[in-house]
Amino acid sequence: MSTVSLLAEALILYALLRILKVLYDEHTCALRKVSGPPSQHWLRGNRTQVVDNLDGREGIWTKEYGHTVRLNGVLGFSMLYTTDTKALQHVLTNSYICQKSEASRWHLGRLVGPGVLVVEGDEHKKQRKVMNPAFGPVHLRALTELFVETSKQLRDVWTSKAVENGGTAKIDVIPYLGTAALDIIGKAGTSTSTL
Repeated sequence: MSTVSLLAEALILYALLRILKVLYDEHTCALRKVSGPPSQHWLRGNRTQVVDNLDGREGIWTKEYGHTVRLNGVLGFSMLYTTDTKALQHVLTNSYICQKSEASRWHLGRLVGPGVLVVEGDEHKKQRKVMNPAFGPVHLRALTELFVETSKQLRDVWTSKAVENGGTAKIDVIPYLGTAALDIIGKAGTSTSTL
C-alpha cells in the first residue's frame, strides 16, 4: 500500500470516529430527557421557529413545557432554551461544567477574537480576574447616572416613535439596545455618544 492511500484511510477513519463521537454524545446527552416541542423539520429542527419567532412561540413553549425546554437544532441536535434565572446563573457561573461547543467557540472566536467570550477553563478564569476590578461595585456605582441617562434617552426615542404612530408602535428593540450599550461604553470610556 502506498503512503497516500494509508494517509487517506487514516483521515477517513479519523473523520468517521469524530462523527460517531458526536452522534454518541448527542444520543447520551442529558438534554434528551428535557421535554420540548416536536421537531418541525428533519434538517432544521425548531430553528426556523426560533429565528422567526413572529408568533410568540417561546411563551407557548414555556407554558406547555416549563421554563427550561429542549429544542431540536440542525439535524435534530439538542439545544437548551431556558427562561429560568437560576438555570441561567448556573450556566454563566459554572464555566468548567457548562462550556460552549468547540464549533461555537471557533465561530465566535473568528468574530470577536480569543477574548473572555470565547475561551474556557483556566484561560477564561485568568481573563476574568484581569477584568473584574473594572466591574466591581464601586466602578459600577460611578456609572449608575450614565445608565439612567442613556435609559431615559432610549425611553424618549421609543416614546417619540409611539407618538408618531398615534400613541402605539411596534418597535424592534434589539438594535436600540445594542446602540444604547455602545453608547454607555462610549460615554464611560471616551465621553462620546451615539443616541
